[in-house]
Amino acid sequence: MTDERTEMPGAASNQYGNFQQADKIFNYHTGDDSDSRFQAGERNLYDRLYPAAARSFDEYFSRLDQISSPASQQRETAHLYNVLALLSGDPPSYRSPRDAEQISAHLLAAQGHRWAAILAAYVKADYFDAAGMKTPAAFATLAAQVRFDSLTAEDVKFLSDHLAPIDGQLWQMFASHANQLGAAVQIAPTATLAAAPAPDENRRIGVIKYFSPTPIQPAPVMATTAVALAWVGGFLLIVGIATCGLGASNQNAPGTACMGIPLLATAGGLLIAANTAFGRYRAYQRVLDEFRRQWAAAEPKPSDEQISSWLADDVKRIEVLGARRHRLSLNEADHGGDLLVVPQSVVGISRRTRDVMRTRMVPTAAGPMSVLEQALEPVARSKRGRDGHLRADNYHVLVIYLTRSRVCAFECELELATRRLVSEEAQSFRYDDVIKIASETISAPHELQRAVNMMFDDGSGRYSQIYVDDRFTLSTVDGGRIVVSIGFSGRTTTGQGTSIAWGNQQVLGIVERMVWSQKEPHNQ
Repeated sequence: MTDERTEMPGAASNQYGNFQQADKIFNYHTGDDSDSRFQAGERNLYDRLYPAAARSFDEYFSRLDQISSPASQQRETAHLYNVLALLSGDPPSYRSPRDAEQISAHLLAAQGHRWAAILAAYVKADYFDAAGMKTPAAFATLAAQVRFDSLTAEDVKFLSDHLAPIDGQLWQMFASHANQLGAAVQIAPTATLAAAPAPDENRRIGVIKYFSPTPIQPAPVMATTAVALAWVGGFLLIVGIATCGLGASNQNAPGTACMGIPLLATAGGLLIAANTAFGRYRAYQRVLDEFRRQWAAAEPKPSDEQISSWLADDVKRIEVLGARRHRLSLNEADHGGDLLVVPQSVVGISRRTRDVMRTRMVPTAAGPMSVLEQALEPVARSKRGRDGHLRADNYHVLVIYLTRSRVCAFECELELATRRLVSEEAQSFRYDDVIKIASETISAPHELQRAVNMMFDDGSGRYSQIYVDDRFTLSTVDGGRIVVSIGFSGRTTTGQGTSIAWGNQQVLGIVERMVWSQKEPHNQ
């Protein structure tokens, strides 16, 4: 297999081991000299094994003078490689103050290199400036010397392999220079992490249709009945009038006029029936127009799988956003990230409500009287899919990030149709602070009154308000609780219990197992 690693311009030749050079292979694995440590760190960096690379470069510097001593070409390169290893492919804002201090020291020690000012400006923009922190004077001076015209296409390729896109003008300038060089890699001109998605009209309409009841087509009313009655009635009316006129003009047959009276009466009855039939037909046309309008608003519906796919896309975006709020790398710890396992997401029914005006009948001395009053109504509408699971148009999403030392949580309310995040909340706590992780069903009446409500279509096409009494809970020692309503048991309704179309039970098992395993070493 061809090794496609890109060598840093100006760096010493990479010697990762050659079967024809056994002495160098031995030095790579067991050697104590600085060159072998440099080569080990370089190889780990190319393989994106960032923690191992950082350790190798730390050992490299431990065999040299202090970090501030005059830098040789290899030493400058080692400083810059160590910066990339410490960043671990994440935005600088994800790094700790200790990491930022080490990065600054390495860049100042290598400030004679053409990459130093660029990396300093990169760190300054996303770590110091984005947080409103004051940049150390020497570091700010180095960052101010940033120039991209000294970068070659190989430089751009190497840096883009290890740097995460960040917001702001600096990354746009870097991308513009890369495009001018015709760099082989595609570099986004702006950071795309957790970026607000563009509006999707097809999706918005699709979600609305999915939760709109499909109307029942009205029984047809034919106009031919009214037309037939009108024709017969009209004919009899003409014949009756003619008969009465003939009898009145014929003095010899006065009874002929009387013969037209029943015809006129019959004609009148038929014409009245025709008018009634026409009225029913006109009413049917109005009902049919309303049916067509409701049908167009409800059909064709997207499939259950499409709704689930849209939700999954948004949950991935929320996971990235939550990690950015907590300044966490989404990589697992073995690959330079912060997480013990991938983010664990719990999806439930939205807790949001809205004000509505309702009419209530109030008994009075003069009789019942209607009163207009303000009430709260759940925003979320939900229905069962063909698989029997709940899908909703508004969700409550909880993402749990399990790191080495703490549990981080990010909650938000998601509008599925618009992809808008209505509210956000981030918090973190130690493993020892977690006292309960459970999936439970509310049974106490006083708790049920405070449970999340939703508007539920049981298949009849009518939405009614019900309690969501199944929930995921995470409780902490200070009395705090994170609650996500994930379904209903069916005990509070006449329908069968069901849950959200999401793997919440699997998430519960992973979170519970990981949290307790992390608490045990702390308690020993």
